[in-house]
Amino acid sequence: NRKIAYVVNLSQDITEKSGGSLELLKNNKPAKSITPQFNTLVFFKVIPERTYHQVTEILENKERYTISGWFNDK
Repeated sequence: NRKIAYVVNLSQDITEKSGGSLELLKNNKPAKSITPQFNTLVFFKVIPERTYHQVTEILENKERYTISGWFNDK
């Protein structure tokens, strides 16, 4: 019943080089990469069996803090 996913980014000083980016996949390949920026909110539509995502490996000695969840249909 998930319709929308969200991620609140709470990490500071994260760059693309740091790793930890949210990747939205299409055909099992990254279609969009979002580098976490402090105090931002990311929403994306969830389509069952079609919406996939992953987080890239952390490459630097930095913490990645987020709050994530879903909005459900009933």
